[in-house]
Amino acid sequence: MREIKFRGKRVDDDAWVYGNLIIEPKMMTGKSIYTDIRNVGKSDYCIYPFEPSDGRGREVHPESVGQFIGLKDKDGNEIYEVDIIGLKTMQGVPWNCVISYGSEDAAAFAYREKKPWGNYSVILRKEFTDTIEIIGNIHENPELLGDKE
Repeated sequence: MREIKFRGKRVDDDAWVYGNLIIEPKMMTGKSIYTDIRNVGKSDYCIYPFEPSDGRGREVHPESVGQFIGLKDKDGNEIYEVDIIGLKTMQGVPWNCVISYGSEDAAAFAYREKKPWGNYSVILRKEFTDTIEIIGNIHENPELLGDKE
């Protein structure tokens, strides 16, 4: 069975937090009905971390949330949606791509917008993970997606 977990950047300090994602409804006042109201502001997205397990959700920026895709890179690092990975094509050309999970019946995809020819994608399988490396993510390292030709 695949491990299901999420990560997101905290609203209060921009640190990454890992755990269970809860998209919380807010009451008419704009305050969450589940989380400690001192931690809730403009976001409905909270991650309840595995560690420390104090039972409180951490509010995260919705656009930063990514799901663990069930694979690790060559160094044993967990791969999440919107991570940027470095790999080489079958011709040995370096390629930086973004992880996108796709739909419920699709596998994880790495893709890169490549102009003028359009988008390229590859389905990631466990057999490939000994050759790929996480080099960043789109939130902290968008410059890594420039053409490498």
